[in-house]
Amino acid sequence: MTSAYTAYARAFLLTDHRARWVVTETFDILWLCWSSAASSENIRRYAWHLLRSRVMARAHRDAEDRPDLRRGLLHGGSLHRSPG
Repeated sequence: MTSAYTAYARAFLLTDHRARWVVTETFDILWLCWSSAASSENIRRYAWHLLRSRVMARAHRDAEDRPDLRRGLLHGGSLHRSPG
């Protein structure tokens, strides 16, 4: 799940460093509360909600305090543009 989680986090947080940091933090928290996670109805959903909450806490916000996806799209678009 690390690569999928990191790709999701990168879309909001814009850098590999920030994305990896949040994913590592998520796995650390998951490990610390493993008994709650393991006893949840759906452990994958539990982990996903934990990751999403950590990403959203750090995502850039627009003037209305919503996650600003435009920055990620612009940033990501420049990374994947083909030469020439």
